[in-house]
This record gives sequence, C-alpha cells and structure tokens, in this order.
Amino acid sequence: MKGWTILILFLIVPSVLGLGVAQDYLEDDTLRLMNGETHYLKIILQNPEDVDVPVSISVNSEVVEIFEPKEYYNLSAKSYDNVIYLKITAPKDGKIGDKYEVTYSVSPYKSQEGGMVGLNMKITRKFYVLIVDENGVGSNKKEIFGGADTGLILRIAVIVLVILFIIMIGALLARKSSAITERIYAWKLRKKIRKENKLLFKKEITKKKVVMKKPDIKKNPIKKEEKIVKRPSINTSFIEKASSTNLYFRLKNGTILRSILDLYHYLHIMPVTEFSHHVNGRKNDFAKWVGDVFSKKELSTKMKKCKTREEMRKVIKYEMDK
Repeated sequence: MKGWTILILFLIVPSVLGLGVAQDYLEDDTLRLMNGETHYLKIILQNPEDVDVPVSISVNSEVVEIFEPKEYYNLSAKSYDNVIYLKITAPKDGKIGDKYEVTYSVSPYKSQEGGMVGLNMKITRKFYVLIVDENGVGSNKKEIFGGADTGLILRIAVIVLVILFIIMIGALLARKSSAITERIYAWKLRKKIRKENKLLFKKEITKKKVVMKKPDIKKNPIKKEEKIVKRPSINTSFIEKASSTNLYFRLKNGTILRSILDLYHYLHIMPVTEFSHHVNGRKNDFAKWVGDVFSKKELSTKMKKCKTREEMRKVIKYEMDK
C-alpha cells in the first residue's frame, strides 16, 4: 500500500525540472556602481511546464534586496516572462575597488503546512557589485585592462613570450651555426696556407740550388772556368709571419692572420660584414697592419684606397707577383 501511495504522489506532483532563470547581461558578471548609486536588475523566471508552479526567491548580500518582495511567486503554466527586480544600492561610504558578491536562489515554494510543490530543485545565480569612480573604473585586475578578460590577456602574453623565446633560440642557433661554419672555413684556410707555404719554400730552395752537371770532357772540354750566375731570390716577405704573436691580426670573428699571404687567402672567403667591420669610411685595419707590422708602406697606401675584398686581393696579388 505504501508503494502505491508513493507512485500516486509522483503522478500528482508537478515537475519543475524545466524551471528557468534569466537576468540582464553583466560584463564579466560584474555590475559597476558609484558610491550611493542604485540599480534595478531584471530577473526573468520561466515555467515551461503544463501546470502552475509557485517559487520563492532568497538573496544573500548586504547591497541587494528584492523589489516589492512576496512570500512566493506563482509562475503560470507555459509562462516565460515572469519579471522580478533586484534593487542594488552601492554603499555611500564604499571605497573605489570594493567588490561585493551577490548570490540569489530560486526554488519551488514549500508551504508552512508542509505540502510538497515540485521536486527537490534549486537554481542559484551569482554576480558581483564593484565600486567604481565617475569614469567607471575600479581597481580590480580586470578594470586595469579596461574590462578585458584577464585570463585571455595572460594567455596572449604567454603566447607572445613563447614566440619571442623561439625567435631568440633560433637566432642563437643561427649564430652558432655561422660561427661553426666560420671555424671550418678558417681551418681549411690554415690548412691551405700551410700547404702553399711549404710549396713556396720548396720552390724557393730549389731555385737557390745550383745543379752542376759533370762536364763531358770528350764532347765539350772546358776551356776556361765557367762563372756560376745565381738567380735573384724571390721576395718571401709576403709569406713571412709577424715577428711575434702580439703582432698577429685577430679578426672580430676570432680568425688569426700571421702573414700578408694569410690575409690574401682569407679575403677570398671573408664575410662581407667582417670586411666592413675592419674596412670602412673611418678606418682600414688591414692597410694599417701591413704598413706597421711588415713596413710595406707602398702596399699599405694602395690598400687604403680599396673598398672591396676583390680590390684588396688584386692589389696584394700585384705586389706579390713583382
């Protein structure tokens, strides 16, 4: 019998699962008021059910009260425009930036006799009241950004920082790669210079030697003493190193030049930016080095007029071939 009674109650009691609550739009769920200002916030209760449903409203806030309150509000069946107003008054002594939380609830009304109206259902809404100045600006974090979504701004900031970090890492890697390439070039250059130096020294020594063949007395008897004429020595000043390591030329990228021949070869692969650093409208480090360290004033003067690597190589080559 008890089971049938419960079933009959469920069939008789109207369901309010479709009860809806809507309110005026508030940006960031925040109502901005100046000291002592009053605002009426509209709340719309909706009952899509086929039966009337009485509901009660409770408010939990020191700055809000229900305008023309009632014990309960009867929502007609299929009604969607049941309007209730919340009277919101900002404290006169409130400080700019003070923020008040407002919570209100809508639930099926239960009479004092204990009669059940609807199922156990309760809808709660929450918003905030912010005290602002005459320009509508408070001191909370969102107001600092003109009411923008702080979370969105933070996400954008993080994305920008990540992009900048990636760009910085890419620049460092590119610079490191360039430095490695430059070292490889320098190593190959040194290897080439050592090889050419050996060939030049070998050639010089070979030219200095006088190979004397034994005369064939029978075919060509020596009638008089033959004079041995030595060929003039090649000017080796271009391959000679500076007298001390302190006089070596150290480029901005770390490459070390020990002789004029080193400079001649390295000009072929020298980056334009490196050349421009040492040769520009204000100075010509290479010409000064050649003149001061190797005392080649004439070559130094010609090098001072060079504006490009190719011109400087031609000038050096011309002097070397003399």
